[in-house]
Amino acid sequence: VGFKGLTIQKVKDTSGVSVLHIDDKEKAKARSQNNIPVEMSGTEEQVTLCQKILQDICNGDQTSVGHLTTLINIELAAVGKIMGNKGSTVKQLSEETVCYIEIQQDRSKGNSDTPRLFIAGMPHQVEYAVQLINRFIASPGSKLDFILRPDPASNSKA
Repeated sequence: VGFKGLTIQKVKDTSGVSVLHIDDKEKAKARSQNNIPVEMSGTEEQVTLCQKILQDICNGDQTSVGHLTTLINIELAAVGKIMGNKGSTVKQLSEETVCYIEIQQDRSKGNSDTPRLFIAGMPHQVEYAVQLINRFIASPGSKLDFILRPDPASNSKA
């Protein structure tokens, strides 16, 4: 679906389908479904193109909708900082960069798993997200606001 539905809207616009509805994955899980139902309507050509685009996206390729995807390996110690309280920091990162950002981690592997961030969006937005995340990880403290809007008082003392 992407950040605030932007990806699904781009799929709809690019394929030309008149209807594209993807069931919520949490609802599908609650119904014990392995697959998430997708409803679409349009011409045969439009539906075929829409199916191809969705399959490409599921395989990690969002170029057909003009999006870039990237993965950033992060230290295990940085996961909590990036996630924030109840996901607040990763949500703020997504809103600031207009990217879909997801923390990917296999906890069953314990310390042998390298957590990573999956980032998807327009190329310039992904570039900004990567820069912002790297600055945030390297910065002291856990508040993204200090990276986004440095304290003007500290700048005037310098």
